[in-house]
Amino acid sequence: MEKFLVGLLEIQCELVGGTLGVVYLTGERGVVFAGHYISATAARMDRIAHEAMSGAFLPRLERLAARVVQARGGGALETATLGSGPALYGEHATHRLAAIPLLHDGVARGASVVIVPERARSGPRVTDEELLTRLALTSARFEAYLWRMQATAEAEQRAKLREAVELLDLAQQGENAGSMASLMCHELARRFGCTRVSIGLVERDWIRLNAVSGSDNVDRKGAVAEAIEAAMEECADQDTEIVYPPPSDVEHDPMLRRVTRA
Repeated sequence: MEKFLVGLLEIQCELVGGTLGVVYLTGERGVVFAGHYISATAARMDRIAHEAMSGAFLPRLERLAARVVQARGGGALETATLGSGPALYGEHATHRLAAIPLLHDGVARGASVVIVPERARSGPRVTDEELLTRLALTSARFEAYLWRMQATAEAEQRAKLREAVELLDLAQQGENAGSMASLMCHELARRFGCTRVSIGLVERDWIRLNAVSGSDNVDRKGAVAEAIEAAMEECADQDTEIVYPPPSDVEHDPMLRRVTRA
């Protein structure tokens, strides 16, 4: 998402001659900063870029973004003086701040704010109305991106459902629970290229190894079987999936950490 939003800001800046852009998404407590883009021109003008991204100026951009989100349509324009120190009374503005909402299904999901110099680098100056119109047209890319992501997620869900139904249909060919588990182990190993797939079933107060891919006879008294059963017990006790070794992103989030002693 962040990569797409930065790319959208780049397109908007190029289209209206903007030097810098920021994007916000709606959150529980208003709008939340989601990314920024600085053009090559602004990067060379370190003072303007630094001032625009400073802690003193960013709240103004956030307020402008929140305003267009609450308005639920249309854009907003403000003027600002950047790169020339504190603005003096009667001093002309050097930049325009153009904000437009990012809509999805008619609901504002965020807003982008583009900083445009009053003096165009080349060509005639873009009028305020044309500036907002161009930005509004580019915001349609945000809605298209969300629809595409939703369609992709739905397609993945349908594929998973189809695989689950096919596995259940295959398992029904077994004569008993053991043969059903064995069929599922072999099929899961084949489809996903697993080295080993094991299934355990609850017997009284314990989980017992019932089937292992690539083997018709399960040695439940071996050390490997005991280790697998211990891992299954740990997973059942925590009532969640467990991955070992833990992924790096999980290690940094205490809420996602799992016990892997078994």
